[in-house]
Amino acid sequence: MIEDADAPTPSPFVHCLALLDVSLTSLPQGGLSARRPAPGVRLLRSTIGRGFVGPAPIKGHGPHHYVFQLFALSRAVRRGPGGRPLESSRAREVIAAIEGVMARGRLEGTYERS
Repeated sequence: MIEDADAPTPSPFVHCLALLDVSLTSLPQGGLSARRPAPGVRLLRSTIGRGFVGPAPIKGHGPHHYVFQLFALSRAVRRGPGGRPLESSRAREVIAAIEGVMARGRLEGTYERS
């Protein structure tokens, strides 16, 4: 999951939510592209659509903190909350419904447009 913690929205802006196949050992550049995701990448709905297009905070809004999180799950995510298809579920709903988190990694970066 990739979020912009400083977006002028009630909660962090979800830029991208993806499910990665357990066999992936790396993610190539552009692997989260909506047009051509890498093999083993399933892009789910985010705040603005599917895929990651990169940081683009509002010009002059100041620095934005982008949070990249990776979750290791004990079982595959197959359905959204209430058994709905993942493709029609909102990102926050999917994250809230995930169970069996065995480990989590987090990386934060800052970007600003003047």
